[in-house]
Amino acid sequence: MVGFEGMWGALLMLPVLVIVFFIPGSDGSTDSYENVFDSVVMLGHNGWLLAFVIGKPYAFELDCYADHAQSYAEICLYLI
Repeated sequence: MVGFEGMWGALLMLPVLVIVFFIPGSDGSTDSYENVFDSVVMLGHNGWLLAFVIGKPYAFELDCYADHAQSYAEICLYLI
């Protein structure tokens, strides 16, 4: 079930984002509390932010792999 945590987060946030879109507020050019469409437009116009959003999961995976590789190397050295 661990592999489904992103799916569950997206499914649970979808109704929340719809609700907060219709709550009055002052987000961007609309009078809503949170405007997801405006957020997507901002991602498309800012290359650094888009690169961060796309690259963050890969950086996390690389860090996990590096940590496991170091652990495996320590085990191998201990066994030798």
